Amino acid sequence: MFIKVFSLFLMIFSLHAAPMQPPAPPLATETPIETVVIEPQIQHPETPPPVKDHESYEHAFIKMILTLGGLLVLVFLTLWLLRKFSQGRIGGFGSTKKIKILEKKPLSPKTVLYLVELDGKQVFIAESQLEIKTLLSPQMELDE
Repeated sequence: MFIKVFSLFLMIFSLHAAPMQPPAPPLATETPIETVVIEPQIQHPETPPPVKDHESYEHAFIKMILTLGGLLVLVFLTLWLLRKFSQGRIGGFGSTKKIKILEKKPLSPKTVLYLVELDGKQVFIAESQLEIKTLLSPQMELDE
């Protein structure tokens, strides 16, 4: 779906970004080629340079607004997709997860000790290269 939306955005953006040109006339292969001599136009120093139309400013402004709108849509779409595919790991707003890693302590390069909260209970878990073990729960009595 993202690829379809992105390709639609690129198509619309390319239509607004590229200037409209009239279609080229079909080539006639049977007509003789005529040579046209074009004389250079000499501008006199007293003649002011040609004035540009105000339509170009309006066109540039509309193009800028459409580009800005497209970029904003693209940014919000990217954030939405990141949030959807990361399963809420970004930001953690409204987190109702039952498993939380409270602390992580590396003991050696291949062994890590975790303090994990499971449904409000804290548990120590050791992870090594070969196994994962539950060590101790702080709520458990040390007598056991």
